[in-house]
This record gives sequence, structure tokens and C-alpha cells, in this order.
Amino acid sequence: MKIRIIKTARLLVILVSSFVIVASAQAALVGEWAFDSRTFENSGTAGPVHDGTFVTDNTDCFSTDTVTGIGYSLRIKSIADDDFTGGGDVLLINNSKSTDGGYIPTFDGSAFTVSMWIKVEDASWFAWDEFAGKGNESAGAGWSLRSQKENRIWFTEYAAGGALAGGLPNAFDGSWHLITATYDASDSTKMKIYLDGVLSKQVGNSISDASFFSLAFGARENGSRGENILIDSIQYYDTALSASEVAALVQEPVALVPEPKTLGLILSFLGENYFSFDALYKS
Repeated sequence: MKIRIIKTARLLVILVSSFVIVASAQAALVGEWAFDSRTFENSGTAGPVHDGTFVTDNTDCFSTDTVTGIGYSLRIKSIADDDFTGGGDVLLINNSKSTDGGYIPTFDGSAFTVSMWIKVEDASWFAWDEFAGKGNESAGAGWSLRSQKENRIWFTEYAAGGALAGGLPNAFDGSWHLITATYDASDSTKMKIYLDGVLSKQVGNSISDASFFSLAFGARENGSRGENILIDSIQYYDTALSASEVAALVQEPVALVPEPKTLGLILSFLGENYFSFDALYKS
């Protein structure tokens, strides 16, 4: 049985007020793009400096098909079903490239986690269609979270090799799935990839500097190698989450607090006199 926190006014007020107390202990959620307000604003701790810019010709880019059944998700449409055609939809994160006038190196650290819910709307996939990335293959710089044909997902570094997520339930089955990648340059197994909260594979490859490229979601930076998908609740942490923290993301698709550790602190703080199970949805 999964217990999911939902957006009730009562619980939200309690969590927000309690978060002020514990925020200093855990402030790793630097980027969060949830789309529920039909905007591309960053509700993470890095703030509006990293709002997104959606490059598209699609005037109906928000969908009510979401992980939780409330709010909105972002619809990505590709320009063509082939490998290299540019000009498709892509969400670019502002001031994430070193040549941007307001550049801040938020997404160029030695450790990070990127997590996003996806739902595939198109069964026609080509090699290396991209969900998220920061870098460039020809430059041999940065990383990519991308597909390898129909049901395999890779977390790759662009210099060589990568981590394959294969042998798990098909992520291209028309249902919502959570893809999470973590990187820690100080760890012997630096790159890890998870599908629906379950560790699939880990490798010791290092990711090279990608500061010259924008953080992008839905396709590569120029809009190429995208596909027809829905994206919901993107989260970017400036640390590599543990396996238990990644698993908690699956159970908490609506993020009311910055990260799983903080949720535990809040619930512990609230105690019996403040926490009510009428604010929970059980499934």
C-alpha cells in the first residue's frame, strides 16, 4: 500500500509553517518545475533566476493528464520522428549556460539528482531520443538522460559509455513512470539510474564540464531528438539522493517540501496533536 500526501489546505498550511523551522537543515532542491500554475517558474530554492523558457510552436502545451490527477503537466511535441531534425519543443532553464548574462553555476556542480515523471504518447522512438540533458555529444561534454529504442533508458555521460536502465517494466507503455538519475563525483559508482524508484544500474564514469550548455528537458538544446511525451514534476537536487530518498519520490509525486529527508523531519516535528490522517490518500 502506498500513502501519498495530497494538496489539502489544512496539511499545506501546517507543512509550510513547519518548513521554516527545518529548511536550513535540508535545502538541496534547487530546481522544481511543476507546471501546475501553467507557467515554467522554478519553485525550488534557487528561485526565479532559473525559471524555464519553453521553445515551441505549440499553443496548447499544458495537459490535465498528470501523475496525481490534479494540476497540469507539460506536453512535448517533436518536430519529426527522426534522429536529428531540430526545432521541436524543448524546455530550457534560464541562466544555466555560462554565456547567459545572468549565469549561475547551480547545475554545474560535482553532485546532483534529476528526477522527472514521464508518460509516452508516441510509440515511434529512435535511438537516443532525449528526456533531459546538459551537454553536447559532439563536444564530448556533459550528460544526457535518454532512450535507447522502445523500452530502455540510459543515463549517459557524453565522453564515453553510460548507465543502462534495462530489464525493468516498460517505461513506454502509456503510463506514468518516474525516471531518476544521480551523480556524485566523489563516489566510486558515480552514476546511478532508477526507474520508478528502483535502482537499475550504476557505473563509475565521470561527467565532464557542461557549463557551456543549457539544462534542457524534452529534447536536446536545439529541439532535436525529442519525442511526444508528457512531463510532470521535474526536480533537480544539488546532491546525489540516496536509494531510500529516491524511493520516497515515487510515493510523494506532489512535492510540498524540498526533499524526502525534510518530510521526515516535518512529520516528526508535528507529532500526534498536529498530524491528521484525513489529509492522506491511500492507494
